[in-house]
Amino acid sequence: MRATGNATPPRGLWPRPPIHRNRSSLDVSTLAIVGASHLAESEPTDRNMENTKGSEVDTDLKFIDLINQHSADKLAELMTEDHVFIDSLGQSVSGREQMRLGWEGYFAFCPDYWVSHEEMLSGGNLVAVFGAAGGTIAADGKLPPENKWRTSAAWLAIVDGGLVKQWRVYADNKPVCDIIARSRLNPRR
Repeated sequence: MRATGNATPPRGLWPRPPIHRNRSSLDVSTLAIVGASHLAESEPTDRNMENTKGSEVDTDLKFIDLINQHSADKLAELMTEDHVFIDSLGQSVSGREQMRLGWEGYFAFCPDYWVSHEEMLSGGNLVAVFGAAGGTIAADGKLPPENKWRTSAAWLAIVDGGLVKQWRVYADNKPVCDIIARSRLNPRR
C-alpha cells in the first residue's frame, strides 16, 4: 500500500479535534485512534467467546475486519445511516457518509493502521472489544520507522439490525500525539 498522507493532520486540529456536524468532509484528526481487529490473527477461541452472542459479535468482527482491510466504502455499508463514532477524547461524528469520509482520510494518514482483539464480551446489542491498535503515521508519502506506534485499546459497539450504530474508542492517543509533535518540530525528518 502506498502512503499518501502527511504526519500532520489538516488545519492543526490535533490533539483536540472539534465536534463535526453537518459538514461535507471530516478532518482525519477526529479518527486519531480508531479500533479494529485482524480476524485472521484473532480467531475467537472457546475461552474468549464464552461471553459473546452470535449476530452482534459477527457484525462487530466483520466491521473490525473491514477496518483492517482499509475499506471505507464497505465499512459505510455496515453502518446505520445515523451511525455515531466517538473518539478517545469523547468527540463524536454522526452520519454514515461523514464516517466513510473520515475513514478514507484516516487510512491516508495512517496507511498501515491495524487493530487486534484479545477478548470480546457481549450483552444485548452491545459488544465490547479489548486489544491493541497501531500503525505508522505517513510523512511525505512514506512510512518512516520512527512514526510507528502501538497502544492498548478497547472499543464498544452498539449493533442494531446487523449494522453498527455506534463505535466508541477507549485508547491512549499519546503515542500518535508524540509523533505529530515531533514531526512539527522537525518537518524535514
